[in-house]
Amino acid sequence: MSAPIRALASLVLALPLLAACTTPPQEPKFADITFAHRPDIEMDVGDIVVKQDYDAPMAAPNVDHLFPIQPARALMSWGQDRLVAMGDDGVATYTVTDASAVAEDLETDDSLSDYFTTEQAERYTLKMAVRLSVDHPDGTGSIRVTGQRATTVPEGASVFERERIWYQMTEKLMADMDEELEVTLREELSRYVLSQ
Repeated sequence: MSAPIRALASLVLALPLLAACTTPPQEPKFADITFAHRPDIEMDVGDIVVKQDYDAPMAAPNVDHLFPIQPARALMSWGQDRLVAMGDDGVATYTVTDASAVAEDLETDDSLSDYFTTEQAERYTLKMAVRLSVDHPDGTGSIRVTGQRATTVPEGASVFERERIWYQMTEKLMADMDEELEVTLREELSRYVLSQ
């Protein structure tokens, strides 16, 4: 067997081994959504309680339990990262009351022309709500902040594409909630806010 034929035979035999060595695509990694980089909101209370009253149904049509960073976890991070007790008396209670995401099937065209187009197949609606109440010897007060975002995904979207969309929804809605919570807190519970 000549040298070129031997080399070709070796290459043909090695191809299946090379194919077997390819690694599957890695799952995307999503950074935790936290607010430690944001300024503290110092409150004139002796204690901050952060809790969750929202229970994920863990079944369709809800999909929040499938999110790479669950919305309830992101909301809890806000209360833990931004609220700081700097007073002697009283309690501020930050409660996550809604962190739901629901999937809704959209109607698609099954005609022949549909084979040449990609339609939006599902809509996801993410809702968030928190309540912040203050119980202080000098008085009480509370605020409630809500937010919502919705988006659609095309038919045939992969699991990774859906996770990316879910992550972006959570990240963007949390940015909205961060701004709204701080503004509302400073406007309606200003007597209990120490930091400027």
